[in-house]
Formats: sequence, structure tokens, C-alpha cells
Amino acid sequence: MYGKSAGEILSGKKKPEKQTKTTTATDENTEIETIAQDESETQLFDQKEFNIKEFILSCIHKALACLKDPPTDSGRTTERLNIVLNLFENHDRPNAVLTGVAEHTTKIIREREESHKTISSVNWLNVVASKSENIKRAGTFRKSVSQGLESRVIPILAGIISFIDTNRNLDILIRNDEQNQIWQTDLWLHFINDPELTQLNYATIVSPKQQELQEVFVKTTSTTGKVFSATMPFSWLIYNQIDEALTNTKETLQDNENILDLILKAADIFKDFPVGKLLLSIDGVSTHAILECYIRDFVHMVYPIQTEDECNLVCEGVAISCRRLLRGEYGKLLPSLFGCHVAYSSQATRFKNFSHIVCVWPDCSEKIVAFQQKEANNLVTDEENTLDILALQLLIDDLRPARESLNKPETRNEWLQKVCQYRPVVERIFGHFKQDILNQEFIYEGRCQEGLNQARYIWTRTFIVKLFIENVCISNEDEGKEIIRCIALWTKLGRTDADLKALPTFEAIETYLKQRNESVLSQCFGILLKCSACGYTISSFPSKATIENLTKYKDFRIRCNSFFMEVVSQLCFAEGTPPSPEVIKKLQSYIIGQSENEREEKLVSKELTVFQDSIDPTPVVRSFLLQQLMQTSGVDIEEHLTTYFERTSQLVTSVGKQEELVELCLLILQCMEDSIHQKLQQYCDTEEEITLTTRMIREANNAIGCNDIGMLEKIKNIAKIKFSLSVVANYVQKICGISQRRIPITGHLKSLFETAGQLCQDCLCPWPRKYFVKYLCRSFGIDTYQAVQDNLDFLRWVQIPDLKGKEVKECHDRYIVCGDKYKAIREAVVAAGISQNETELQEALLVEHKDAWQTRVMVLLALHREVAMNNIHTVDQKFSDQGYLILMETVSKHVLFKDQNEFPTTIMRNQLWKDPKFNIYCEMNLTQQNITCLLTHYLLMMMEIPEKQSILSPMKNIALFPENMINAYFPTMPQDEALYVTEALLQARQGTGENPVLFKCPNGHPYIIGDCGRPYYIDTCNVCGEKIGGRQHKAFQGNVKYKGDTTATGHILGRARDRSQNQAVAQDRNLDKSSLVLLRLFTHMSMFVGYNSKPEEVLQSIRVNPEMQLPEVSDFLLEHIGFDLECLHRILGKSHDDIFLLIHRIIARIMEKHTMSVIGEVIPLEWCQLTKNDARIKWEQEFAKRYITPILKKLDNKLKKCNDEILIDKRLGSDPLLQLLYETDIPSEMIDITQLQDISAVWRYRARISVDHLTQMLNSSQQQCPVLSVFLEEESILRALRFIPSIQRLQKLLMIRYNRKLDKNEGTSLQIDVIEEHMEKERRLEEFRTLLCDYTEAWECVVQSLESYNFYWKMQNSFLGKYCMEIQKMFDSLPRVHVKDISSAHLISYHPDKDLLPMVLANCNYSFEVGHGTKVNYNFANLERQLMDRFLFSKSVITGIEQIEMFRYRTESTNALVFDELSQKVKQERINTTIQSQIHNELQKREFSDLCDSLVKLDIAISFLKSVGSDPDSLLFDFMCKTLKMDNPFPSLKAQQFTKCKNTLSWWITLSLEREKQQANSRYNQNAFESLSDNFKDPLKPDQITAIEEIVNGLSIDCIHILLVLTFECIVLRLDVPLTENLTEISLQDILIPYIESSPYEEDTLVHGYLKEAIEMLPSGNNNENRITTAQIVDFWKLINKLLISKQHNRQ
Repeated sequence: MYGKSAGEILSGKKKPEKQTKTTTATDENTEIETIAQDESETQLFDQKEFNIKEFILSCIHKALACLKDPPTDSGRTTERLNIVLNLFENHDRPNAVLTGVAEHTTKIIREREESHKTISSVNWLNVVASKSENIKRAGTFRKSVSQGLESRVIPILAGIISFIDTNRNLDILIRNDEQNQIWQTDLWLHFINDPELTQLNYATIVSPKQQELQEVFVKTTSTTGKVFSATMPFSWLIYNQIDEALTNTKETLQDNENILDLILKAADIFKDFPVGKLLLSIDGVSTHAILECYIRDFVHMVYPIQTEDECNLVCEGVAISCRRLLRGEYGKLLPSLFGCHVAYSSQATRFKNFSHIVCVWPDCSEKIVAFQQKEANNLVTDEENTLDILALQLLIDDLRPARESLNKPETRNEWLQKVCQYRPVVERIFGHFKQDILNQEFIYEGRCQEGLNQARYIWTRTFIVKLFIENVCISNEDEGKEIIRCIALWTKLGRTDADLKALPTFEAIETYLKQRNESVLSQCFGILLKCSACGYTISSFPSKATIENLTKYKDFRIRCNSFFMEVVSQLCFAEGTPPSPEVIKKLQSYIIGQSENEREEKLVSKELTVFQDSIDPTPVVRSFLLQQLMQTSGVDIEEHLTTYFERTSQLVTSVGKQEELVELCLLILQCMEDSIHQKLQQYCDTEEEITLTTRMIREANNAIGCNDIGMLEKIKNIAKIKFSLSVVANYVQKICGISQRRIPITGHLKSLFETAGQLCQDCLCPWPRKYFVKYLCRSFGIDTYQAVQDNLDFLRWVQIPDLKGKEVKECHDRYIVCGDKYKAIREAVVAAGISQNETELQEALLVEHKDAWQTRVMVLLALHREVAMNNIHTVDQKFSDQGYLILMETVSKHVLFKDQNEFPTTIMRNQLWKDPKFNIYCEMNLTQQNITCLLTHYLLMMMEIPEKQSILSPMKNIALFPENMINAYFPTMPQDEALYVTEALLQARQGTGENPVLFKCPNGHPYIIGDCGRPYYIDTCNVCGEKIGGRQHKAFQGNVKYKGDTTATGHILGRARDRSQNQAVAQDRNLDKSSLVLLRLFTHMSMFVGYNSKPEEVLQSIRVNPEMQLPEVSDFLLEHIGFDLECLHRILGKSHDDIFLLIHRIIARIMEKHTMSVIGEVIPLEWCQLTKNDARIKWEQEFAKRYITPILKKLDNKLKKCNDEILIDKRLGSDPLLQLLYETDIPSEMIDITQLQDISAVWRYRARISVDHLTQMLNSSQQQCPVLSVFLEEESILRALRFIPSIQRLQKLLMIRYNRKLDKNEGTSLQIDVIEEHMEKERRLEEFRTLLCDYTEAWECVVQSLESYNFYWKMQNSFLGKYCMEIQKMFDSLPRVHVKDISSAHLISYHPDKDLLPMVLANCNYSFEVGHGTKVNYNFANLERQLMDRFLFSKSVITGIEQIEMFRYRTESTNALVFDELSQKVKQERINTTIQSQIHNELQKREFSDLCDSLVKLDIAISFLKSVGSDPDSLLFDFMCKTLKMDNPFPSLKAQQFTKCKNTLSWWITLSLEREKQQANSRYNQNAFESLSDNFKDPLKPDQITAIEEIVNGLSIDCIHILLVLTFECIVLRLDVPLTENLTEISLQDILIPYIESSPYEEDTLVHGYLKEAIEMLPSGNNNENRITTAQIVDFWKLINKLLISKQHNRQ
């Protein structure tokens, strides 16, 4: 043994004859002297060859105890034990399981030693075994040697057993013995006895940091993570090697080789692999039987199996696909195995579609099996894979309504819900079929194509009836009367194949609607006759034409038209293809026709309706049909568009002027822009977008000036240019705007800019360049345009030649929002300075006393604008020295400035701000000017505005008296929401009997306990993972009731650079996002103003870590101001110029509304100084209501009015850039429509149709659409819900690889590239990258609102609650789905660009009425209904969110966690005190090594017991001996007789305590609690010892013993864990009392009141010199033990 490594010992090698080493190292840095060896002991393993099999048998219980199975397969733990023990008994035959395990163990141990090559590796066992504490624990040196070897082998052995039982692989051996499947057993044993076949190595069974694992998870390779029982031995290894061989072979495939060649080539290579040779050597069984076994396991590994029927169907589908693929080669083993992989891969989408069908229709597999047995059908065949199409047909057939079901509201609603539930999967399959046809992949063969067409006819019929019910019938139910029996429509549509791209079905709907119309007419107005003159139908009973009947009929017509338009948009133009030419011709006849009432034919316009009486009095061109045509593609689409344009042009020309034709072109142009935007939105912010845009510019550039192309083609090219230039502008802003997220300039991006520049320079028309500048400035601000000109040489083409040399270096004078009075004062200031005559200025300064402060503000603003701002220019100063002096003297000596004559002088001298960089300086850029002017406007208002205690007081106090606000609750700062959550929960009880109580975890994170409000269950904190809840109505230690508001005062946002990640821009109060950010901006501006005069006081109010120095404050606040401005730009969708204008306008409104009545109003003092958090909230709401909300409600109108004021401002009115931006050019009277590109109106700026634009339009409209409003408010987060399945799969993937395998340091340092390396080895790299990409996108959606890991799941439930509230539906009536069973069908799942934007565009129509211009109209009601139908209807409430398995570090497998898991399986109770005393007496007589051995066996038993559970009242001895087959597990007869499974924890504490007492009382005292951190081992001081002795000596022996037990339990269950908080400074009293109150035992009555009183007497006050802390708990325990022994001796 001496000088041998573990690998040499296990392999049975003899030791060397000579030993020269006398010293050895215990680690790489330290050497110790070895102790002398007894001769008999040194020859321990030399007497004969080391018996590794016997050694492994001795370790097997411990190794199996390390294995952990999924919660769904917890019973596997004991099953595996019995299987392994039975298999290991038969180890004498050749190639036995134990032989293979032994060979793998030896091999892996050797690998480990190679990877850990150190000085000590040669003689390591001698060093470990010779340690005195190890000998004492073992009892003898021989046992110490054995235990040292076991410590190396057990983790390796556990990893091997875990590996060979992947997918319950061990079951094959048991099952085959019963079924006599000899080939499977032989194959199994060949694998386990050949390490070359398993390729199992050290790296695969340890943590990523090469650490042995104390707990090993048994893997499953199923795609869902659910356990399945393999039928092919080691099938996952075969799968991986086949997959790798296919991948490698694919790289060598020639262009002329096909898929079959790939399979045969890979199989030919694979036959020389060890696994390939082994598979080919199988005999005594047919290839079909082997394939059947492998395909079954393969399907589990690639497909999410739910039921046995589903598994059989998918296996059959894979076999059929493989047979079709291989043709004559099918039946040969290796090609057939490879063919399964390739066949499934080629049809993976189809199998996935079948899985989706099963998710929405769980009975699907059972129905298919029954159908196959009974029906003769074209799709029941083994000639091609028809599984998904057969499932689709049966799914749609399940929607066939019973005769009367559609005529009754209740059954009709059930039918509708089912249609909505099935719709996503049905449309997904049709979409995939269409894509297959377009890509010419032909994975759908003849029978499938025929089946799909039949399914489409039935689905079209179903969907038409669904639309009719939703649009026509449901709206009518509110009136309580039934008009339409819609089963008639179902019957009518069934007479032919329903296809709305063909004329017959279209005409059937037309006929049906007209018949219904006549029926409703007769109901409302009586029997109808026809006019003899014109033939129109009239009512013969005009007396029935009441207002009520007219309203009813009008409502019916509106509903019918809504139904018809949805039919056209969702079915006629479905899947991006147009209907037949006959249908399009029919549709065009609906919107433009010829009047029959005139003698001469006249073109008229009509609504898109089947009814012929909707002629417009003035021609109106509507964009609906045009938009539908543009969203399709096909050979005839250009012809249809041309026809549309010609007919509408003819209509407009017949009644209008040339200008009206231009408007028509503009309408078409806008539709084309929207169409391009929609098609390319999916490439937003990608390299592909840059490439496509570059190509689009080049194509359009060649055609923009050509006169030999048609008008429609010219409009299309202009649309391409406008769209492309908007994309260019977006990228320009990203590289040089004020945004914090700038992007690098790549080669593709530079090429895009060069192409755009070439267009602007080569184009004979100047408008593309002008449009680009207009778009850039209107979207992002003039400062971005200035930055482009000043900094980027390759963007020099941006400069407009007409503006060269005319650029204005000053920002706009936004002070003019103060009104005409300001402009008059400003002009007077200019006149006085230039003419050196103050007369006009004196007149302008004449004001009434009450308006004096406002006039002072305006004068100071005028001085800043006209005098200070002049410092930008180096030459051409506006005023002479004399004029400057006259101006200064006139203003400073005026009565308005009687007591503050220095203020005007300060401004004129450009010294307003103490920091010179905020005063105006030469060449100051526009962004800096804008911010300085904004801050100046705000400062002057704050300085001058009169108030005692007004609503402005908090802001004014922060700005002017910051010393009074150091400890105030600053506006909009984050707050402790716990109090408000509690109040909301209490208000929401509504008599349910609930008593929700707020608790906080040990780290302060809040959670709710419902029912009675007292803790009864165990859980973990969603934020930090700490244990929360409690037992028996007692909270666990560290969990406390919420005791009040803990919101911090001052500025607590941290630094601005961190806000983008940690601080929510989303609302955290009852304020909209815009109001919240504006309030926050005003707060930062107030602090900036305060810093100008009292910097020290402002610094004291900022809470930031690390602490900030005084010079940093200005930049700190400026960064926050910039961030707030950027947030407003993003939220409101306005340019930076408009954002600055908005804030100036709010400041002006404050001045306007600050009248005498406001000055005199009574405001609570707590509002003025924000001394309370609830006062702050009320003040915020009042401030926003008074000053912000009125502006935001009519934002567009307010901004337009202010921009118009700037535009006509005399001071900058001649600025040609402003004239260009705001389109003040007067069009020429002579318009040449053939030169469309030269007409300025064509290049107008307009806001693009988007979700943000929709939101703004809805907010400014008067229409009530509550569901749409709530959806749009949450949309930025809801879009992330579609990623939930990917997030769950990613989590599962990472959990399998890393859960409990890393410590915290390893986990926090693990990088993505390292994970990718690991995933690549497991052949899951592509899957990981896809899932990671999805997770990243989801993170970007919610990063500013994310609160915890399960935020996504809770967000769905929260939104569904709001949805139910708006539609007045019971939340409990919604379907439920467990978090483990989630699929896309259960989620609010949509793609914002592919699903939502097309819906928005489909409901946004342009209409051009001759003489009245173009209008943009959103059909909000229809959009809301479609949104509910597509995204919300039938969505599920997610349950079991708290059961999502959380990641745990390796170090978190603590005693406390183990016993928590045990308690969940078996409730724990203390052993009876009398029995406990007897057990204690018996244990005192046992050796220390016996206690250690018993504890090891008990730990093994606990590992099994916490997994499988047991009867609480059954004996623990029976479980350990009979179930686990252990020998002599109890060192105490009394414990063996009375300890039950429910006493396991108490027995473990008893054993551990006795072991620790013996160790403390021996000469090895220094090693007591060796695993505990040294932070808890500080010595007690003499005075502390005296105080403890006084308290303890007053207790009985029993009480002292109880105190000893409690302290021990607290140490091993509470403190011997990886801590996230520092407990060492907590007083010992404060750690013991909470532990007693949260005992892990049921009904624990061990501690009496007098013992508690004694503990409370321990010195604990912060000012007490003898205060005993938790850092001294070990010394405290030792002292109690010593005092107990002393008392026991004295008694004797």
C-alpha cells in the first residue's frame, strides 16, 4: 500500500520492493512527517491481490445514497438499490455487471489521478489514513485506510451507477430476464464491460470545475425531461454516436450526392466504430425487433411523448418515413438506424405539429387509434407518413356542430372556445404546407396534399361561421333577441368545397347576407315591395319605421359589413396569396361602380359591402382593398393593382382637380410604405436589414427619374426610397445620437450610408436628401443632424446644398411657450440694445403688481436668450458695448428688480451657473444648449415664483432649500411596496375568509401567507432562495412579520448608468409612465438647481454606493437628466426637440396656473416637506393631475401649436431648416403629375403606423376599448410570454448539466463560452444557442420590470385577471394548466412584428375624400375583438408556479435542506424524553468509531427516506435492514426498538450530539464542529463565562441538557450552511429564541418557559460589554457541555 496511488491499489498492483520516501505532502504546498507503520498494517493489501469487487460491494450503499432522482420518479431510489444488489450478487460469471463497474471505476480513478498530478499523489492514502482524527473516527488504522479509499471511490461509483441507469437503463436487465430477451442482456453486458464503448470518463461525472459531487442526479435524455424506461441498452450512447457520425459525414458530402447517399456513407463509416461492430455482431434476433426497440427510445429522445398511444403512433410514423426514405436498403441494421435519424429530422416540423395537436386535443391519439381500426381512409396507410394530416382532419372534424348547437348561446360559446383553442395549430400546419410548396421541399406527398386540401375546406367553412357568430350573432345577444339561426349558414357552405379564393363560396356568402338582410328588413319594417320607377325595394308599412327599428337595422348592417370585411381580409387574402381574378373583380365592383340613377353613366364610390345602397355622395377612395392586394404576391398582382389605380384615378379625375389626383397617389404611397415596413420589420436591427435596404436604394435610384415607367411603378420606387432613408436615419441616430446604446460602424453599415449618399448626390431630384434630413430631425432632433454634420466625414452628403452657410448654431427659442408677452419683451430688449434707446423696453416692463414675478421671469429669459446666448458666436456680436451697458443699467435699476438688481447682471455676464461648462460658450453644441436653456427656464421660475405652502413646495424646497429635504422622501424614488400590497390584499378579500399577512424572508424580501395568515408550509424565496414559511404556525428562523414601511429617504436611484438595468422605467405607482418619468426629471432638475447654490446639502441627500465626492454631483445629476430625456423620447415616440418643447410647455403651464388662488391654498405640511411616504404618493398624483396630465392628453395638438409658434417666430422664422422641417413651402400652382418625384407633398413627413402610434391614437380618441387599452399598456412585457417554453427548456438543459454541481464562486464565474463548450460535447450546442437567443430577447423585453425568476408566469396570470375584470368574466372560469405542461397554446403568445403589427395595419385604413384630403382611421373595436380572439381567448391560468425547480449550488446540500426534504415526506417528531435518556446512557458506552459508523449508515438511510418516504410509525430499523439490506445499523438496542421513521431527525441529532460530545471531551477537542466556519468559534471572555455560569447553575440537569441539545441543533441546522448574510454579530439570544419558535419538529414541547427565560437572560444589548454573539456559539456549547458534566459528577 505504501507509495501506491488509488488506481494502483484498485488494479491490484504490488507495491515497490524499496521505499525511500519518509515524508509526504498533504497538499501541493505542505509536507508532513509520516508516522511509523506497523508491519502487519503496511502489508494490509500485500497479502494477496486486492479484491476490488468486494470493496465496491462495501461501498455500494453509500454510492447509491448519493443518487438523486427527479421528484416524479422518487420511488426509483429503492428500486435501483434492489436491482443493483441483485445484479451484483451474480458477479462470478464472465462479463458480469459488477466486473464492468469495477473496470470503469479503476479506469476513472486513474484518470482522476492524472488530472490531479501533485507531490502527494503517490503516497496520498498513507497520509490521509495516518491522520489521528481519521484513525479515531474509524477506530483502527485498517478501517482508516478503507475509509480513505472509499472517500475517493464513492463519488466515482455514484457517477457510474447514475450513468448506467440513465433512462432506467437497468430495467432492461430485469425485464429481459422475465421476457427471455437474451440479445438485449448480452448487448447490455458488452457495453458495461468495455469502457471504449461507453466512453465514460472522469470529466463526465464531476462538476465543471473537476470537483467530486456529493449528490449526483440521475439523468434522462427525453426531450421533455420526463423519465422513460429504455428498451434498447445504452440507446442514448448509440443515438449520440449516430448523430455525430451523420454530422461529420454531412460535411464531406459531394454536390451530386443526396440524402440516401449520406445515410449509406455514414453507415459504412460507422460499421468500423466499436459500437457499430457490436451492433452488427448481434445475433438470434431480427433486425425489425432491434429497430423497434431503438426507434421507441429514439422517439422519447426527440419527441415530447404524453401517452402510450401517442408514442406508438409516432414510432410508426418514423418507421414509415424511414422505409420511404431508404427504399430497398430498409431492413439493413445500420442504414436503418441512420435512416431513422434523417427521416425524423426531415419531417421534424410535421411531428412537432402533431405534438401541438395533442396539446390542444389530448384525446387525439386515442381517436386516431380507434379510427385506424374502424375506418377505411386514404390517410390510413403505411405507404407514407400521414400522422399529422390524419390528426388534423380528425381535429377539424371534432368541430362539426350538432344541429341545434349553433342556435343556442351557451353551446355556441362552447363551440367558439373550441375553435379558438384549435385555431393556432390548424393555421400553423396550413402555413407550413404553404412554405413547403414555396421551398419545393415536397415533404407532403400525394395523400397528405389531398388530405390537407380537404381539411382546409372544412376549416374555411368552420372559420366563416365563427366570424359570422362573433360579428353578427354575439353583438345581438345583448338585446336579448335572436335574429339569425346560423346553422343555416353552416349547411349552405357545406354544399360545395368551401374556398373563399374561388367565386362559388364567395357568392354563397353574398347570397346568404342578402337573404338575411331581406329577413331583417321585413322584421323591422314589414312586408317589402319594389318601386315601379327604379325597382328598389320599399316598405309598405312606413308606420313601423320607428327610431328603434331604424337603429336595430342600422346596427345589423354594420355588423354584417364588419363580418364581410373580416372574411375578405382573413380568408380571401389568407397566406399572402390573392383570390381568383373573378373574386378580385367582384370586390372592385363593390367599391367603385356606375350610378344607375343618371341618364349618363357616372362613376361612384361605395363602402366595401355586398349591399348595393351605400353610395358616397362625394367620391371617397378607401385603402382597404388596396392594402389587401399589397400584402399578397402572385403573377397577376401587378395587374390587379394597376386596375385599382386606373379605376380610382378615373373616379377622382371625373370630379376633382390635378391636386386631388396627387392626394390619391399619396394614399397609395402611404399604403406601399406600410406594406414594405411590414414585410421587412422581421429583419429590424439585423445585418440582413442593412443588406436589403442597400439593395432597395440601388434599385430605386435607377428608376426614380425615368419617365418611361408607369405611375404605379414610380410610386413604388418613391415608397422604397422613403422607407430606405428612414432606415438609414435610424442607424445614423444609433451611431451619433444622444442614446446611451450606440452601435459600431461595420462595413455593411458604411456601404449603406455610401449608397444613400450616392442616391442623394446623383438623383436629379433634391427631395430624397431633404426628406432624409426632415425625417432625421423630426424623429430624433436637430441636435442629431448637427452632430452628423460636425463629426462624421462619410456623412457629409447629408448637408443640403441650399442650406450651406445658412445653418443656425443656436437652438430654438423655446421660451416663446410663455406667450406673446415674452416675445414683446424679447423684441424690446433687442431694440434697446441695438438702438441704445430704452424707451420701448421701459414700456414693455410696465405691469400690474400681481403679475410682476411673471414679468421678471420673462425679462430674465429674454436677457438669457438675447444676451447670454450670443456667446455662442465668435464674431458678429449683436450689441455694441454702449448698447450692452444701456441694457444692463435699464433692467437692473428698474423697479421690477428693486431688491435683486444683481440677478439681471449675472445673466447678462453669462454667470448664472457657478460651473462654467453650463453657461453659454463658443461653439456649444445643440444638445448642451437645449439642456442649459431648459435648466435656466426652470431655475428662473423657481427663483421667482411666489408661494407659501403650495403644490410646488417640494420641488422648490429641493431646488432652493435642500438642507430641509435631506431626509425627505424624494419624488418618484423606489418605495417599499409591501404595505400597499397588504392593503390591496385585504381590500380584495371580499368575504372569502382569507387573512393575508405579509412576511419577510431572512434577507428582507416580502412574501404573503394566506388562509389564516400563520405559516404552515415550506417554500423558498423567489429572490434569494432562502427558506420561507414555517411549521405548525411557527415561522422559520429569520422569517418575520412585516412591521411597517421601510422606504428609504433621499435620492436612492443610484447612478444613471445602472438605471437601464436595475431601475424600472415602467410605472411603480398609480401614474402613467410618462407622468412618472416627467416627475422624476423635474426632481433631478430641482436637485441640479439646488446644487448650483448649496452643493453640500444636495450631496447629503444622495444615497449612492460607493459614496460620491462633491465635484461628481453635477455630472451625476446631468446623467440622470439625460437618461430621463431619453426615456421620454422612447415612451412618447417624439423627437428630442419635441421632448424639450414639452417640458418648457409644462414649466410655462406651472407659471400660468400659479395664480393668487393657488398661492393662498392650504397644503399639508407633510406634502411640502415630503416627510411621509404616503404623503409623497398623494402629492405626486396631485402634481401630475394639475400640471402634467392636461398637457399629455392633447400632446400632439399642444406640440403642433408650439412648433407653429417657433416656426413663425420672427427671430428664427427665416431659418430655412425650420421651414423645411415643418413643411411651410407653398406648392406651385402648376402641378405635373407625371413628375411625381418633384412634388413636395410626396415627401411629407408622417409618423409610421406602429403599436406606439396606435397607442397614442387610442389615448387621444374618445372610443372606449378597455381590453385593447390594457393590452397596449402591458404589451412591451406581454410580447415576452411567447418565450416561456424556451425559457423552461433552457432552464431544464442547464439544470441537468449544472444543478448541484457548482459552488457559488464557480457559478458566478461561469461564462457563456464555457457553457457552449460543454454543450458542444453533449451535442446540444445548436439547441442551447437557440434557447439562449430566445431568453435574451425575453430579457430585453422585461429587464426594466423584472422582479423575480417567475415574473413571466405571473405576468400571464396577472394580465388574464385584468382581462377578466374588463370583460366581466369570472377569473376562476378560465382554463388551468400546470407550469410543467405549458405549451404555446396555453400562453398569450404572439410575435410583435409577424402577428401584432399585421393586425394593426389591417385595421388601419386610409380614406381620401375628394375636397377633404386623406384621413387615417383605426377600427379600434374590430382590432380589440381580433386581439381577444387571436391572443386572449381560451388562454390558461398557470398553476404550480411555486413548484418550478430552482437551481441550487453544490454547497446548498446542507443538513437543514436534507431534513426539510425529509420532513416533506415524513413528518418528524422528537423521541420520547424517557426513551431518549435510556438511549443516551447506552450511547455513552459505545466507542467513538461505532458512533461514526452508525451515523454514516443513518445518512445513507436518510438519503433514501427523503426520496421515497415511509410510514411515519414504522420502525426505522425495519427500513434500514429489510428495505436497504444494511447490517447492524443501530449502536443502541433501545433506539433500535423504539425509533420510528418519524423520529429520524431526533435520532440523527442524538447520535451527532453524542459523537460531538465525545470529541469535545477528548484530546482532539480542537476539531469539534470541524465543518463549521471559524467565524463561529470565537472564544468567550472571562466575564461572559461568569455570566453564563451564573445563569446555567440555576437550571436543573435536564434543562441544561435541553439547552445543550438546542444549541447543538441551532449550530448544525441553522449555522452550518453557506450564509448569504452575516450572523456573527447577532446576539446569541436572538439566534436561539427564533430557532426554538421555528422548531423543525411537529408539536415540539421540549422547551419550557423557564428555559426560555434563562436564554433571555444572556447578555445581549448592543451597549452591554459582556454581550454574547453568535460568533461565540461553539465556545458557548462547549461551556454548557462542561457545566453539564460537572453537575452530573456532583450528583453522583
